[in-house]
This record gives sequence, C-alpha cells and structure tokens, in this order.
Amino acid sequence: MLAPGFIDLQVNGGGGILLNDDSDTGRHAGNRARASPAMARRRALPTLITDSRQQTQAAIAAARTAAGNDGVLGLHLEGPFISPARPGIHRADHIAVPHLSDLDWLADLAGAGHSLVTLAPERVPDGFLTRLAATGIRVSAGHSEATAAS
Repeated sequence: MLAPGFIDLQVNGGGGILLNDDSDTGRHAGNRARASPAMARRRALPTLITDSRQQTQAAIAAARTAAGNDGVLGLHLEGPFISPARPGIHRADHIAVPHLSDLDWLADLAGAGHSLVTLAPERVPDGFLTRLAATGIRVSAGHSEATAAS
C-alpha cells in the first residue's frame, strides 16, 4: 500500500496552543508541529508569526534542536519583515524594518534544517534576499504590498 505523506509548511500551533503563545517555546516547538495526528501530515514546519526578537531567537534555538526529529523539518518565520499595510493577525509593534545586520541572527536559522522566512520583498534592502537565500534558508513573499513591477 502506498499512501501520501503531506508536508505542511505552516503549522502555527496545535492542541489549542499557538507556537507564539507557548511560554516554553524552546521545549515545545516540535510538539506543535505534530499535534494533529488526524491529518496525513508526515513532515511540518512549526511557524512563528511576527514576535519579539527574544521569542524569535528562542524559536530558532528550539528548531535547531528539534529539526530532523518527529517530523520537524525546521522553522517557518512568518515575519517580522512584513508590510505594516498587510499585517493580518501579526502584532504591529513587532513588525520590523529589515537591515543587513539582521542577516547575522537570521543565519542561525540555517542550522535548523529546511527553514523558511516569509517577508515582504519590497521592504528589504538591496542584497538582503540574495544573502539570506545563500545561507540555505528558503524565502517566501507574504504580507506584502509588492507588485509585479517592483
């Protein structure tokens, strides 16, 4: 018998808890990715939406430990470099303007398996996307005001 094993690229939480709301992000990042056994999900990216730098770094550290275990592929950071005009549920006080120096702390995400960063490409400085992708981190456009022309 052959059955699909789906990969979920955005798992914000599970078991009634968002990864952002978990007071012990470092211990529970992997648990959030596999909390929905009814789905045929085999692999997942626990997703942290725009949050404080401290919470984001804790999630990156947890993902570095959890990646490769129990179906955790890495970490999906949705933000903080998104458009304030398209915040969705993201907290406006945590939306950040990206600087090239942010690549230093984002580089830690490269050690967390197959990770993904969702950002608004029109907000990043020249060279940011190229350098981020060169670390092996996947980049996705989201919460963006970008147009095809920009």
